[in-house]
Amino acid sequence: MKTLPSLLVTTLFLLVSATTASAAVVSIGTTAPTEDGADLSTFGTGTPFLDWGSSVIWGDRPARGQTFSLASGTNYELNSITIQSGGNQNSDFSDFNIRVGSVSGTDFTAIRDEDSGAVTDNVATDDYVTFTFDSAVTLTGGVLYGWDIGLENSGGFNPYNTDGGSVGGNRYDSGTTASNGVGDSTISTYTSGNNRLFHADITAVPEPSSFALIAGFFGLTWVMLRRRY
Repeated sequence: MKTLPSLLVTTLFLLVSATTASAAVVSIGTTAPTEDGADLSTFGTGTPFLDWGSSVIWGDRPARGQTFSLASGTNYELNSITIQSGGNQNSDFSDFNIRVGSVSGTDFTAIRDEDSGAVTDNVATDDYVTFTFDSAVTLTGGVLYGWDIGLENSGGFNPYNTDGGSVGGNRYDSGTTASNGVGDSTISTYTSGNNRLFHADITAVPEPSSFALIAGFFGLTWVMLRRRY
């Protein structure tokens, strides 16, 4: 049985854990990410295009996002999102905000919401900007998800969209021009077939039964080797 002091310590720990925000890491480079495993990507598809009204990530614009889905039958871990700058960049950035959530119609339910902290590096035209989550985001196959990115104060840049690619969704906005770049609980999608130009680093997670099968295989191999030698 816990004493009163230990209960207070436990309660305090839970409260601190619940209110401590995770921090995304922003990195800027000139090389496109490699697509492998369960990754989703629209890079190299269709014709990239820019649109100040529907793509720019700026402090006085809505969060820019993309819906997507993954093959059913397994779970996944989303590690990072990469987008590409097309211009109108400004190095005086404040915090970026990046969210991932489930989508039903126009309803967005966040399952991860992280701020980046201030970013001082310049984003040049055609640079790749990667947002890496503090820890991997667990996703379930067959569910419609969305990610979006906003800028909470000053600065900004204009990422590419594309008229190609197939990721089981399409691009959207969330929030208003007065929301300081943070999305809200609703989304507004653009014409079907138009996507953000993006790469999602995703890892498939084997089901527990798969782990058991792999363990059994190695166990059988070990027994056979022992008998042979």
